[in-house]
Order: sequence, then C-alpha cells, then structure tokens
Amino acid sequence: MGEYVEEALRSILTSSDDQRIEVIVIDDGSTDKTPQVVRQFTDDHKDAYDPRVYYHRHENKGKSRTVNRGFRLAQGKYVTIVDADDHLTARGMSSRLEVATSEAEDPDLIIGRCQVFGEEGILDLWELPSQRDSEALRKQFLYGVNQPFHLNASMWSAELLDRVGGFNASNPRCHDIDFAARLLQRAEDIRFLDSTVYRYRKYRSSLRDRLRVRIVTLIDRARVVRQNLNGAEQLAAILTGMATDLAKLLFELCVGAYPLRGHDK
Repeated sequence: MGEYVEEALRSILTSSDDQRIEVIVIDDGSTDKTPQVVRQFTDDHKDAYDPRVYYHRHENKGKSRTVNRGFRLAQGKYVTIVDADDHLTARGMSSRLEVATSEAEDPDLIIGRCQVFGEEGILDLWELPSQRDSEALRKQFLYGVNQPFHLNASMWSAELLDRVGGFNASNPRCHDIDFAARLLQRAEDIRFLDSTVYRYRKYRSSLRDRLRVRIVTLIDRARVVRQNLNGAEQLAAILTGMATDLAKLLFELCVGAYPLRGHDK
C-alpha cells in the first residue's frame, strides 16, 4: 500500500486539528516503500512530521491480528479504522468527534456515510441505513443481502471495544462483518451522522480474482454466521447469504464486473 498510505495519512491529519488524536500505523510486514513514506510523518526532521502519528511494524500476520494490535495500542476514548488505500473526507474525523462530544452522555457507536470511488472517480454513495434498530442492523450484516453501513465509516467507544473484543483472527475474510455484528449486539447508544466521513476505494479486478473473492466470501460468511447465530436463524442466514453470494458469482461469470454507478452527491 506504499502508493496510497501517504494520501490516507494526510486525509486523517487534515480532517481534524485536534491534537488529542493519535494515528497508529501498523505495518503488516510490507515489502514496498511504506516504511519510508510513513517516516515522513514520524521523523521530526521531515516537513510532513506530525507528533500524532505513531508507526509500528511486525512480520506479516494478516489483517485481523494487525488491527487487533492497533486496538491494544490505542489510548483514545474513541476508535476507528482507516485502511491504507482509503481515506477520510475533509471533516471525516472532526464531524464524528463533534457527535461524540455534543451530548451529555457519550454514545457507544457513531455511524456516518461512505463514498465509493475508483479510477473513474466517484462511483456510489453508501447512504445511512433506513433501519435504525441495532438488532435489525446486526441481522442485515449477517444475512448478507445488504450491508447497512461501512464499518470504517463508524466510530466506537473504547468502552464498547473492551466489551466486544477485537477482530476474530480465525476469520480469513468477513472479519469486519463479524466485528460489526458484535458491536451492534452490545451497543446501547447509537448515533447516526448525516455526513459522508469515509472514502472507500473500489478496484477493477480481473475475473479470476473476483471469482476467488466470491468463493472465499461465501465460505467465510457461513463461518461468521455460525459464530453469531443459532438454530433456525443460523440456517436462514447461511442459506440467504449463500444465495446472495452465488447470485453475485453467476453475475460475474455471465455479465462481468458490476456496472459503475455515478453519483452526484
């Protein structure tokens, strides 16, 4: 992610001037120029230096263990994730912090909107979910028909993180679905922010790569469902998820990549 991480870091640092923010960069054994790029922000002799950035590196462990290390290191009252190839909007951090501090009681979970972009520009906008009940949102994640929000467009309290625990390292994929479902299960106070806070990068992958992702997702989604649901609900969610993933798989085979949808918001 060496070609993207600088843009990601700059988007975080410019989205709020709050000096209490800490940006924890966990390098999962990268073999490109990532260390040199990040050191521009951690070396106080460099023009891009910002004392809010902390860099940690380890041998490749996979996303779940890498994110969990960041969770353990985090000292803040609230936590969120930014993937190295994505970035925040101009007020992607400050707008969420305003919600977190504007009420007498601190919310457990804050959910904003997500913009999808690619080489062609803005592709789509992930609107706020119409359903606001936490259990209904949890079921949407687990049934797999329509993911109600992007995990990285949310922000959760350190107290909620302590109750939930981190990513489940036994899940090669769909760890975000499992984590979001557990957040929603334990969150008591959820706030919705009518603002786009996160920008998610969409790639035009080869057909072979897309099919591989569909197959792995189908298997891993079923694993996550078994971890979170029981009885008839578990069976219904597995069957629904399988039908959805198979439909997407057939679409990829017969039609190709999903058509890109322009968006003017």
